[in-house]
Amino acid sequence: MRITKQDGRVACSPGELRLPADSNVTINVVSQSDSPVVLTSPNQFKNSQVHHHEGDLTHVASEDGWTVKQNGKGVLKLRTLAAGQQDYGCTSVNNQKDTFRGKSVLSPTSG
Repeated sequence: MRITKQDGRVACSPGELRLPADSNVTINVVSQSDSPVVLTSPNQFKNSQVHHHEGDLTHVASEDGWTVKQNGKGVLKLRTLAAGQQDYGCTSVNNQKDTFRGKSVLSPTSG
């Protein structure tokens, strides 16, 4: 996942994050924002889903997100939720009213 700032607004890519459902995944986070950014995804980023984190990431008090330091890099290793779609967001700590909204698409795995 890449975090950038475009015209003063935080943006995350990909806008549609596709991951396998009910699976262990690794998400590499790279921020090019000049301010800290909070990544949110209800339930997906709770302590019970996250196995490991490292780098410039700090868990937020609500348990639904992670703060990424300005120009920070980090890794989240987690267990994805059941198949379906869920919103995710990126918000600058300095401008919380201007949130980027993306979709997390969790697809069933075959096997």
